[in-house]
Amino acid sequence: GDYVQLQSAQWSGGPLAIGTGPYDSTLSLFKISGPAQIAASEVVAARFKGASGPIPTNSNIVVNYDQKDYDTHNAVTMGSDWKFRAPMAGYYRVSARIMVKDYSGAWSVGDAYGLSLYKNGSTLIGELDRVLVENASVSTYKVCGGTTDVYLNAGDYIQVKVYASRTSGQAAIEGNPWHDHIQIHRIGGVM
Repeated sequence: GDYVQLQSAQWSGGPLAIGTGPYDSTLSLFKISGPAQIAASEVVAARFKGASGPIPTNSNIVVNYDQKDYDTHNAVTMGSDWKFRAPMAGYYRVSARIMVKDYSGAWSVGDAYGLSLYKNGSTLIGELDRVLVENASVSTYKVCGGTTDVYLNAGDYIQVKVYASRTSGQAAIEGNPWHDHIQIHRIGGVM
């Protein structure tokens, strides 16, 4: 849709004289950047906090970090299918954390909970943290989190999933933005 228009004008009252040498009538156009391009040195970063809700026993659920601190490229889609979609290829550092609490029933010895990073919905990148309960407790808040690096092509997405394996009762994400947060920063490199 964009175009360039050139016009020539001569105001001296004499005849128009346009040079015919190779450097007399030259036009150079350069496209520096556009909305579909991201410079290799440009910062890609997002930080979200706050998550809450029950964790169904023996299943992975996507953590919905629902309060935005910043998102340089609007790469995050919030909701039950929360995801960060890479706007450009490169290595990304992901740090995520939640606090897990009793929702109903006490923790039992052998119960476990954890936080994992997934790429494109189903590829497990790795566990960020896994905790095995060694002492039964009536009511306990337990922190779960970690950091890892992952290579993403433009358009790939990542999600953080939480799980809880309970003998009885149900766990929940605590819901405090100071304890539940995620940071994602592109650290560079293209394969």
